[in-house]
Amino acid sequence: MRTTPFDSLEDYIALPRTESLALSPDGRWAVLGIATLNKDGTGYDRALWQVPADGSDGAPRRLTRSAKGESSAAYTADGDLLFLSARPDGGGTDDEPAQLWLLPAAGGEARPVTRLAGGVSAIEAVAAASDVVIVSAPLLPSAETIEDDARLRAERTKHKVTAILHETYPVRYWDHDLGPDEPHLFALSLGELAEQVGVERADPAGGERGAGERNGGAVGGRAGGEREGGGGAVGGEAGGARREGCGEHAVSAIAAPPTRSDAAPGALGRHRRGRDHARRHHRAGRDDAA
Repeated sequence: MRTTPFDSLEDYIALPRTESLALSPDGRWAVLGIATLNKDGTGYDRALWQVPADGSDGAPRRLTRSAKGESSAAYTADGDLLFLSARPDGGGTDDEPAQLWLLPAAGGEARPVTRLAGGVSAIEAVAAASDVVIVSAPLLPSAETIEDDARLRAERTKHKVTAILHETYPVRYWDHDLGPDEPHLFALSLGELAEQVGVERADPAGGERGAGERNGGAVGGRAGGEREGGGGAVGGEAGGARREGCGEHAVSAIAAPPTRSDAAPGALGRHRRGRDHARRHHRAGRDDAA
């Protein structure tokens, strides 16, 4: 008698699952987020696979491989591939949240785009004719800046605080509690994040840092274009993120240098706290990955 994976619960659970789909700008390729049952049968391993979009013959090509897995792929207008992953970056630890990564269309290793203390929850939208991407990221309610959010999270970790104070609903989503952070939208400009070979250090007289460090993401940008040292973002108003459509908070840019050598992992840019609570993006159902 012929059997199928649907005849056995174990075989059905072991079927690879397609969780996401992204089409390349030229329409030639599709990138699938595939989840496969791990060897222990207790969870799923996730990776990104590329297949011809026209359905023609051709073996699927695996694009990513890491213990933490990758998900939520999206193409930029230039053909680079964005995705989320909690894979370690340089000196990172194994328990860090997922960040935004970029796999260049021209080839080479994937590199991190963000280094937010609370991680990135989702890629919400990618502009079709520019280098702007909208991401969802959680911030603690009392945080006034991204740096402040990193400091507060470090304090909670240092004092082993896990309690959550709920002052509004909802407090749970399916099988887990929400909070203590809340989802926010950020607009990132990827145009200033090109990496260079080598880094010129600042001279003792206080001279400007070299172009390699500016373009590599190791110099931060304030809303007015003032540079801010210490593992920040490339930016300022002109080179950073658009402020329109960012919800309650607007940022200049959120970028990560090639390594995590700086002491403040959340010092990645600046954001502005709005006063119109009607514009707050409370999408608690999307915050379960935070």
